[in-house]
Amino acid sequence: MMYESCVRNGLLSQLCRTTNSLRAHLERTVLRDEDLRWSEFDALALICSEPNLQVRAVVAKTGTSRARIAEILAVLVQREFVERRAGSAGRGDSLRPTPVGEAFAARVGRLIGDQERLILAGVPDSVESLVEDLTYVADRSRDLAARARTARDAA
Repeated sequence: MMYESCVRNGLLSQLCRTTNSLRAHLERTVLRDEDLRWSEFDALALICSEPNLQVRAVVAKTGTSRARIAEILAVLVQREFVERRAGSAGRGDSLRPTPVGEAFAARVGRLIGDQERLILAGVPDSVESLVEDLTYVADRSRDLAARARTARDAA
């Protein structure tokens, strides 16, 4: 019984509930009118920030499955936000934002920034530290997941 209480009220549980709530809020207030889901905008923003990113890097950086990224990229390519370029010997396809995709990401990014400012109004100035801590947690969880996959594959 104690374990269930710890899991239900633990830091990671609260973090997951918070991110789910924020994602739903942004999808309702900004992205619905743009006919886009958070995962699609997130991938587009990532590709805009790092042109020539390979598909596998998008998978790794977003923590999204390869199959889901394929679906997301199909939407972004169909909407002419992203173009795929065939990789050279042994390298996967690279992704580049189109001018339409860059303009869209910039415009919608400003709307999301407006929502971020509303949500974070009154939060102490330590938000930058929180961002660094959350980035560390995300990187650590990706590293641990990769180690678990390697151990599972070796078994």
